Amino acid sequence: MNKLTQTSEEEIQAVVDKCWQDIGDICGDETVKKSLSSPFDPRIRGWRVVRLFVSSTFADYHAEREVLVKKVVPELREWCEEKSINLIECDLRWGVPKDSTTETTIRTCLGEINRCAAEADGEPFFLNMLGERYGWIPKSSEISKEIKEEYQWIFQTSITHMEIIHAAYKMQNKNALFLLRDSEFLADLPPQMMKAFVDDHPLNKAHLKALKENLRQRYPEQVFDYSCQYGGIDESTGRSKVVKLKGLEVFCQIVLEFFKSAINRSIPTVNQTLSVEEIELSMHNQFIELRGQLVLGRGEEITTVMNYVQHGTISDGSGSGRLPPLIVLGSSGSGKSALMAYCTLEIQNLGLPLFFHFVGACPGSTVPLKLLEKLVRWFNKGFSVEENHFLLTLDADMSVNQLQQEIKKGVEELGKREEVFVIMIDAVNQLADVESQEHMDWLPSSFPHNVRCVISAVTDSRSVILLYDERRALSPVPLPLPDLDTSARQEIVEHKLGKYNKKLDAEQMELLIKSQGASNPLWLSLSCEELRVFGVFETITDHIKSLQNLSALKELLEFIMNRLTAEDEDDNIQKVLGLLACSRGGLGETELQYLLSDDLSKAVAMMVWAQVRRTLKPFLRNIAGRREEERLDFFHASIQEVVLETILQDSEEKKKFHLKLADYFELHCKDKDRVIFMAPEQLKLAGKRKRLLEFLWNEKRSGKPGQWKDRYYEDLRCDMRLLPGTAFSHKVHICRFCDMKRGALSEHSCFICGRFTPWRNDMQAARVCHAHNLLGPPNLVMCYLCRKPAFIDYTMVYLCALCENVAIKRCAMLVTD
Repeated sequence: MNKLTQTSEEEIQAVVDKCWQDIGDICGDETVKKSLSSPFDPRIRGWRVVRLFVSSTFADYHAEREVLVKKVVPELREWCEEKSINLIECDLRWGVPKDSTTETTIRTCLGEINRCAAEADGEPFFLNMLGERYGWIPKSSEISKEIKEEYQWIFQTSITHMEIIHAAYKMQNKNALFLLRDSEFLADLPPQMMKAFVDDHPLNKAHLKALKENLRQRYPEQVFDYSCQYGGIDESTGRSKVVKLKGLEVFCQIVLEFFKSAINRSIPTVNQTLSVEEIELSMHNQFIELRGQLVLGRGEEITTVMNYVQHGTISDGSGSGRLPPLIVLGSSGSGKSALMAYCTLEIQNLGLPLFFHFVGACPGSTVPLKLLEKLVRWFNKGFSVEENHFLLTLDADMSVNQLQQEIKKGVEELGKREEVFVIMIDAVNQLADVESQEHMDWLPSSFPHNVRCVISAVTDSRSVILLYDERRALSPVPLPLPDLDTSARQEIVEHKLGKYNKKLDAEQMELLIKSQGASNPLWLSLSCEELRVFGVFETITDHIKSLQNLSALKELLEFIMNRLTAEDEDDNIQKVLGLLACSRGGLGETELQYLLSDDLSKAVAMMVWAQVRRTLKPFLRNIAGRREEERLDFFHASIQEVVLETILQDSEEKKKFHLKLADYFELHCKDKDRVIFMAPEQLKLAGKRKRLLEFLWNEKRSGKPGQWKDRYYEDLRCDMRLLPGTAFSHKVHICRFCDMKRGALSEHSCFICGRFTPWRNDMQAARVCHAHNLLGPPNLVMCYLCRKPAFIDYTMVYLCALCENVAIKRCAMLVTD
């Protein structure tokens, strides 16, 4: 038993007082702040890093740390990204292997604080949470001389206390926030849980009391109290002693407001006006810096690309004559974009004239027309400095085919120069026209000897099939990406988790990198992210084993989607995933806000939408053009496949999503183009044939009958073929009352689509099959509009040339049941 448990109150207080005396001796030492300082230079352009250190005891702060990592930090990170700031939270709930020494644990915690401080002018962004536990106090024998000197260790204090001293107290850090939890919720806590939330050690209790008092005195504007309620056991952790807390909304708001203010104060906004092209270039640069900063296990492939770029050599060693493009091939998530980004950065360092375009890097990058215009501008930028002033034509209304011809001229003109030119285009299979016949026609099959073109695509995509079509003069040289070897896998894991100061032990690392799915970089990265947000270190090994069973990328994505939907009590995540999967080409931000509401005439609160968007952001991409409202769609087709096979596997459930989309776009959307594009398709997929026909007949927002309606009429039309002049073919008539109704179908209108029919002959007469013939009183003709006998007069109706195939006659009835 620790002898301190037997000491008197006076002796305990003496220990506490001595600690605070020692703390006072090291406070105000400016050399501390200067040693950690790396001041912000307002002249610096580009992205900055902010690290937020989260400090607390562990067992009693599971709930707060969960809400921080899954809700608060994502919102704060998004806010930072708008200011070109990369936010990294340092959440040390786990990450120190179980066999680590005390010294290793201390160095991990306090070393991370130093790292945070180095990027914040010596005043780290620091969040401390205190309840009724003081934390673990290391023995004096466990504190080495080096630790004591390096971190000015105060004996008889806990690691949590030392984190506070090192990160905030000794330099009066204005970027530190302290949140003290009200203890009233403990009254509802089950007795068996109390030990995890309340310290019963006399020294710990005395320390905790003094710590709170001194914090309130030293930081009157940075200490906040908050309350919460007991919410049962959190069963998602797989442990029986993890408590769930409710009512943490105020807690979340305090954290957000404080650190937004602190970051604004510490990192002033740099005002600069950029052109559209500069913004696009900035986004592309950001993309390649992020993707290309670490590429592991691809040394041979990088060498192949760089040899091709610098010397025009390919795998067979040839380097003369015209060159085919080099195409990087791999499965989804195999690291094609990372390789392309890394090589792009290397080419920039070489100073070679370079055009690069990464499909998906910024809004509008998936549009082929935008890509080709950008390429022509690059050609002209280079040509404009030449003495002969050769320039390509670039007009606002040029088509893809016209731009294609200009690009071919530009490529051949480059061939007349002596220097080497490089064209890098990533993810051509994600271009919006991938299903069209002309997809990839713009890419020449060969280039002059000094023009090096490198592209990438998914191995079995339609882009690759078209590029290897026998009609092309030369096929691209393939560069397939093999599976990652185990050393590269380990490096990726160490890097991904190391950014957050987390580390797997040897057994855990072996389990993860030997998983079948670990050969795919995206699978491995997603697994590391899942481990990072997992809150219980004691069950990390079991969690890795569960991931190990998900050998395919698709299986892992399904696991992640299930987790996201399970953690969302309002089902908004599931709703958005289902709506996007059922949409045609994604949904706008405003559209999603209305679609999330039970009342489609009212949008949900922005906070509700923002939380959903932040949660799903890693899995979505913005496909809207520049200066347009954000329109979101899935980043990978595999994500949509997972949603269709899980959330939407039931056909009736899927129809409900289609119906909600139909209701919104038909009845509430004010954008007529979106109405015409979305409403009929969603009515069709929802199985609402009668509503679809009424929409087609009554929709006036398009101004006049359009070809967009024709394919829906074709879908609704009876499939029965007719033989003219037989008892199974019946002409269609309408009565004069229906013919004279204003705005209604008339004898001069096509019976199906309503177009004007100038040629009305027997060959164009509308006919129905025997099953759709209207039966009425003998010797009376039935009107096919009002479905009543035509007692006075009637007229035949006809079909227009678009609706009537002269060679093959079909029943003209539109079937709605």
